[in-house]
Amino acid sequence: MIEARRISKRFQSTSRGVTAALHEMSISIGDGEFVSLVGPSGCGKTTLLNLVAGLERPDDGEILIDGKRILGPGPDRGVMFQDPALFPWLSVSENVAFGMKELRLPRALREERTRKYLSLVNMSGFAKSWVHELSGGMKQRVALARALALEPKTLLMDEPFGALDPKSRDSLQAELVDIWQKTGKTILFVTHDMAEAVRLGSRVIVLRARPARVACDVDVAALLPQPRHVDHPEVVELAAHLKGALDETGEREAIDGDGDGSERPETHLAGGAGGRGVAHWLGLHL
Repeated sequence: MIEARRISKRFQSTSRGVTAALHEMSISIGDGEFVSLVGPSGCGKTTLLNLVAGLERPDDGEILIDGKRILGPGPDRGVMFQDPALFPWLSVSENVAFGMKELRLPRALREERTRKYLSLVNMSGFAKSWVHELSGGMKQRVALARALALEPKTLLMDEPFGALDPKSRDSLQAELVDIWQKTGKTILFVTHDMAEAVRLGSRVIVLRARPARVACDVDVAALLPQPRHVDHPEVVELAAHLKGALDETGEREAIDGDGDGSERPETHLAGGAGGRGVAHWLGLHL
């Protein structure tokens, strides 16, 4: 269980003075949940993820994991960023083993886990390859294997697929859901893409513009079973509804390249299997 209790975070700059990224925000994430965190650019999504990772400290409030206050980074939390941040002077297998080596895990265990997690991300055949020989999607697979190899209870992901081409992104989204289902890890996934958030998450938390506040918290697993796809009609409907709901707050910035939001999606949703479409369920769960 991850609990953020009335956390606030402010940043000081010479040009803008004090900027509040988060203000008295409270959220909770259950053990084994896949939570997609989505919202306008600059609304505080990455700040929240960094606070959970222990890379930053809140100015007010506290964040706890399993009842223990987060005071810094730890091996119980694996982190992935948009940049895979692999070491070019190390092979693929050496990159995966790097964190385990830093923790002084026995060599036999490092080798066993490296094989296991390279296989899980479909990169077994590239164990001896160098980073410059890999595509963008392959690099992110290696970064994911490296994070998983420490066997953290929680995986924190900050737009890890944002720079990938559509085909690679689609493939990695499907693989990530499969890995989540196989490992049962708690995942907090930050994205700008509402359709991606709906496709992946068992829950979607939508944040308003800075300072971040929760606009809505949707139990997607109760609406749409996995597997899902970004082109699935009910995924498209739910993503459009959530973007429309954010429009109505009057605080929406650019999401998914919509610019000023002048092309507002319709918020009335109908249809769906058995006559119980997304609109019906939203009335029960939003």
